Amino acid sequence: MKVIVTAGGTSEKIDEIRSITNRATGRLGSLVAEGFLSRLSGADTVYYVCSENAARPRAGGERLKVLTVSDTCSLRRCLEKLLGENRIDAVVHSMAVSDYKTFHVTTADRLAREICGAADAKCAESVYRRILSSRIDSSSKISSDIEHPVLVLEKTPKIISIVKDLSPETVLVGFKLLDGVSREVLVETAWRLLLKNRCDFVLANDAASISQNSHDGILIDDKRNCTDFHCKEAIATGIVGAVLAKTGVSQ
Repeated sequence: MKVIVTAGGTSEKIDEIRSITNRATGRLGSLVAEGFLSRLSGADTVYYVCSENAARPRAGGERLKVLTVSDTCSLRRCLEKLLGENRIDAVVHSMAVSDYKTFHVTTADRLAREICGAADAKCAESVYRRILSSRIDSSSKISSDIEHPVLVLEKTPKIISIVKDLSPETVLVGFKLLDGVSREVLVETAWRLLLKNRCDFVLANDAASISQNSHDGILIDDKRNCTDFHCKEAIATGIVGAVLAKTGVSQ
């Protein structure tokens, strides 16, 4: 059996020094990987795809293959390679992938000059295009003397959406994180994610219920059955058990 677990969070460059990132630690992903390693045989492999600073599984030996990625693009390349070259039985995609990346960097005064220059056209599309063209050089460190830098962002591709395209038989576990919503909203949003990306399971969690010592999660299957867990260890055990049952592995 071969399993991919993604963990940690991606980081999108602003310039050669700075980046946009998130607070994901990879702790839950590392526990999931450890759970697979403890229950699978010596011939099985867990590919642990993580950010550089993510928590790592404590053991695994040669059965554990750690692959580090940085941004959304490198994560996509890594998964495409793994899914294209191996028969992957399951993917647990716990990594917090950036929703946006830097399109370019400009400044407030440049934006103002571009807008004023387009005022005679009275055309929102023209102003918009001028704004998009008013970039400054971000191929090196951006000057810290700029009073009001402006980041123009663009959406990143949804990495989870490529898994079933590349490997339709792979069991896929997605994750959905919201903040301060009702259980009904959380479950409904996770269910839509499951349907859209052909997931077999989605782990729904609310940032308001996550702390250093607790972590509530709801594992939703493709029949919309819900199972509640109340700590990271229990979530990891539940995910591993559900995946192994789905794949028919009885270890």
